Amino acid sequence: MDDSELALLGVPLTLLAEYEALLDASDSERQLLLRCGAAWALGLRASPVSEHGEWRPVVSGSELGPPAFPNRTGETLIQLIMSARRVIRFAPAYFDAPAARYLSPSLAAASRRGVEVKMVIVNQLEREEATAELQEVLAAEGATERLNVLRGEARDWFAHMKVLSVDGGAAYVGSANSTISGLTTNFELGTLVKGSAVAIIEAFLDRIEQIIELAEMDTPRI
Repeated sequence: MDDSELALLGVPLTLLAEYEALLDASDSERQLLLRCGAAWALGLRASPVSEHGEWRPVVSGSELGPPAFPNRTGETLIQLIMSARRVIRFAPAYFDAPAARYLSPSLAAASRRGVEVKMVIVNQLEREEATAELQEVLAAEGATERLNVLRGEARDWFAHMKVLSVDGGAAYVGSANSTISGLTTNFELGTLVKGSAVAIIEAFLDRIEQIIELAEMDTPRI
C-alpha cells in the first residue's frame, strides 16, 4: 500500500510521519508497522461491534466440553439446522460419509418441513461419496427435491470456507471441516454468529456461488 492509497483511505500521512520517529526499526520495517496499524484502525472503525449482533465461540475437541466450552461444533450445526424455517446454506469444505450420517437426520427433518437445503461441494474435497449418503437418507426420510448441490472443481483456487447459515439470521463459521473428526474430536475453533453480520456471510456465499457457476460454465466438457 503506497502513500496515495493511504490518502484515499483517509489515513493522515503527517500522523504516520510523527509516529514513525518513535519506532526503533529500519525504514522498511517502520513503514510496514505503520501500514499494518493503519489497516487495523480503519478496519476497527469500519466494523463497530455494536452493529453486528451476537457471537459465541464454538469448539471441537475430545478433551473440551462444558462448562468452560459449552458450544460444541457438531451440536451447534445440528441446532442451527433444527432452527431453520426457510433455507439452509452449507459449505462444508472437506465432507465425509460419517459426517453426512451425523447431520442427515436433522437435514432430512428440515427438508420435510419445507426448508431448502443448498450445499456447495468441492469435488476433490468430498470423501466416501458423502453427498450420495446424504441424498439416500433424504430420499428415505425427507425430501430430496429440496436439496440443491452446487459442485465445483479445485483449481488454483477453491471454496475452502466452512459455513452453515440458516434463514439469513444465524450462521456457523470456523475451522472445522464437515468430517466426523472435524465435528467431534479434532481441535477446532469457530463462532456462532447471530444478527446483522449474517448478511455479510450471506453476501459472501452469494458471490462464491456465482464464481463457481461461472467457472464451471467456462470448463470444457470432454
